[in-house]
Amino acid sequence: MEKQIFFGGSAVVPVTAAGAMRLPRFVRDALCGRAAGEMIVGAHQTDPCLVSYPRAHVENLMRDLDRRRIEEEAKDPDAHYRRARRVFGFAQEISISRHGRLVLPLGLRRRYGIGRAALLVGIGKKVEIWSLDRASQAADSNLRALAAAHAQEGIAS
Repeated sequence: MEKQIFFGGSAVVPVTAAGAMRLPRFVRDALCGRAAGEMIVGAHQTDPCLVSYPRAHVENLMRDLDRRRIEEEAKDPDAHYRRARRVFGFAQEISISRHGRLVLPLGLRRRYGIGRAALLVGIGKKVEIWSLDRASQAADSNLRALAAAHAQEGIAS
């Protein structure tokens, strides 16, 4: 049985004009040296950021979508399709080099306001990828605190 991947931690990483970035250590360590390969990057289900996860997590997302579809079917039959489009319509498989480098697609960077730096936040089975500006203005006080703590370390967007 494959070891369960857990992403915990946060870091701000530089992003080049072409969208290239290097995964922070907490992500590379969670991948257990398997950084060469692919991850999926797409829209977060509720927040204005990207989310990344290993391909193996797709099955969990499908089960969750089905569970929610069944729960919501009578109240809002279209909710399932809106959610599925958001989760999978923006999803792209991204190649990761053995050094943990990847390129975020321009369309996703533009849609989520990711400029010269990105805040990566481990949320268990996924990693959120935030624009520093959006994270600094988020409704979630914990996310704002993470963005502020990293900004104090001298990393500018």
